[in-house]
Amino acid sequence: MRETILYIASSLDGYIAKADGDVKWLEDYPNPEQTDYGYAAFLSGCDTLVMGSGTYRAVLSFGIDWPYADNQVYVVSRDPSLEISTPGTTRLSGVDDWLRVCNSLPENSKNCWLVGGGQLIRSFLQAGALDRILLTQFPVLLGTGIPLFPREFPMQYWAMVQSQAYASGAWGMELVPAQPPA
Repeated sequence: MRETILYIASSLDGYIAKADGDVKWLEDYPNPEQTDYGYAAFLSGCDTLVMGSGTYRAVLSFGIDWPYADNQVYVVSRDPSLEISTPGTTRLSGVDDWLRVCNSLPENSKNCWLVGGGQLIRSFLQAGALDRILLTQFPVLLGTGIPLFPREFPMQYWAMVQSQAYASGAWGMELVPAQPPA
């Protein structure tokens, strides 16, 4: 069954990027084994991506070829000035649009990757539209930045179903929605 999965990295203090959107701290983090933290395996199980306009602009700013040419990409944005310039990319105006699209995808579709950013993650949490979280946390304190979970969404319980420590010092967690403790 197709799931919508947040696959993301954060700092120890819960930020996904510096305040200006910079994620270079992830590239600069020592990774002597050159592990991809499960990225390739995860991406091979997804055929659809949904991201916010800030994340879309950030990916475009990397100065590389569009890395998601083999995927259907949806960019959620209410910014009329945002130009969609990548193949297989469609603009949506909100999470409600995404839910309509998601419900109309073929049954044999692979999973959907919620790429980010923070505001879109909050919207998905508010809508109860996340099936799984795959979080890799790095032992770095950024001190400020874009929070992984911005404020103002309903309290939720999640259960860790798997964890993995990496030789680099990072660790990964797989979480699924859970019932409140009795």
